[in-house]
Amino acid sequence: MRILASGSILLALCLACALPAPDDDVAPEPTEATEPEPSLDPAPSGLTPTDSALTVDRCVRTAWSYYGCEASFPVQGRTWIAWACRTAGQRPGGDLGAVSDSDELGGAGLDDELGQLRGEAPAARPADEQDRYRATVCARWADYRIRGVGGAVEREAGLAALQEICDGGDRVACAHLAEILQYTDMDRARALTARACDDPERSPMVLCDDLRNATSGGLERYDFTLTTATGIEGLAPGAACSAWVLRSRPRSDPRLVSDGRCSTRVACGDRVFYGLHGSVCPCRFDGRDVVAGEDMTTGEDGDPAVSIDSAAGRFVVRDDASGELGAFELRAGP
Repeated sequence: MRILASGSILLALCLACALPAPDDDVAPEPTEATEPEPSLDPAPSGLTPTDSALTVDRCVRTAWSYYGCEASFPVQGRTWIAWACRTAGQRPGGDLGAVSDSDELGGAGLDDELGQLRGEAPAARPADEQDRYRATVCARWADYRIRGVGGAVEREAGLAALQEICDGGDRVACAHLAEILQYTDMDRARALTARACDDPERSPMVLCDDLRNATSGGLERYDFTLTTATGIEGLAPGAACSAWVLRSRPRSDPRLVSDGRCSTRVACGDRVFYGLHGSVCPCRFDGRDVVAGEDMTTGEDGDPAVSIDSAAGRFVVRDDASGELGAFELRAGP
């Protein structure tokens, strides 16, 4: 099941590329003169929206945090977010409320969205909100580069940009960087978790719960070799893949109930086939072995189906034609 929680930057940070990528490996710096807002094609560049409210204008007003914006308008999103990062310090409307789904969260973002619909100019925001806004949109731009949303994968440049935002004191960026690196560099992820999760008032505590869990031994990895691979160009039987399952543990906040589902990820090299946006599924551990999975594909719940039985050596990820990668099936074991 796809979620907008700790496994997803869309919620974690609130907190393809029609523009050329900058040469620097860091977040773009604001320029002296205000750069015009890019003109965006209103036609989907990804999946066809099923939500009538999902339009390019709505994505702009919520800085691409509205559910479905990334999947349906990835090229426009990468263009607009890059621009928003470069110009965040120049525009009075760059406020933190606008980078979350304002219909869901209300507050300043909703006020500004309604004002824009009435033709009003956005209100100026305090300097600290401007700083947080820039950190948020620039972190989203970095994330798009890391994952190749709307354009080429630029992983190292995106990681460097996210590290710079973290070094500037943004705990959410540190947490998201730790979330990315926990699969490839646990020592660095552990250090970033300590930086990100030191202040209950300013740290993203739900994500921090998962990071503390993962970096203290809760993230299990299982390696396997594909026996079946259909629908994915460049991937064939014999490819080496891995699955990660994060043990479900009680939350630090007693109001948040652990529901017995596990954050799960399946990847072959740098290509992620389950859990790219944050996915959870029912799970049961017996020692280190785990049985985990859910049988609904993107057309039913928004992400691929997955089945893991580590003791039996069985790993399956599949999806239907409505998924971002189209219909495919990857399988190992019986």
